[in-house]
Amino acid sequence: SNVSNANFMFGYCNELTAIKQNGELLEKFTDTFTPNSTWGMFGACYKLTSMPSVSMLNVSNANYMFYACTSLEYIHLNGSWSNIETTENMFQDCDKLKRIYLNLENFASNSSWTSAQQMFDGCISLKEDPLKDFYMKTNRLQNVLGMYRNCKSLRYINLFNSKKSWR
Repeated sequence: SNVSNANFMFGYCNELTAIKQNGELLEKFTDTFTPNSTWGMFGACYKLTSMPSVSMLNVSNANYMFYACTSLEYIHLNGSWSNIETTENMFQDCDKLKRIYLNLENFASNSSWTSAQQMFDGCISLKEDPLKDFYMKTNRLQNVLGMYRNCKSLRYINLFNSKKSWR
């Protein structure tokens, strides 16, 4: 419950397929596990096919959090993103990733998110933008270099509002 830095906690665990507790798949980390940095937390866990939901409540730096998790198809993240500052390369090269489930209930209060560089780069199987209607709720996002590069299955991105969009 006192973890503030989860950087590379499971990073480069090349043979890790799942996280278990008492022999059972862990569905979510405890509500008291709320680190403020998750840099590379699961980075390059190539064989990870199942992962517990992670609270983003206090996270400010989520860079490379799931970088090259090439076997994950779904990711669940819960909690407010109100402290997020940077999500660079967060899901980069998660080539089997089809869907990211986010709880962005308090996203409107987020005034710190400034960089999403290459956030989804190489997510060739991602079919839906997980951030959908939340771009208008942040006014500090500046760096989106390569944010959706190589998202070959993504057909619709709503960067403006419900009436204007990129296709």
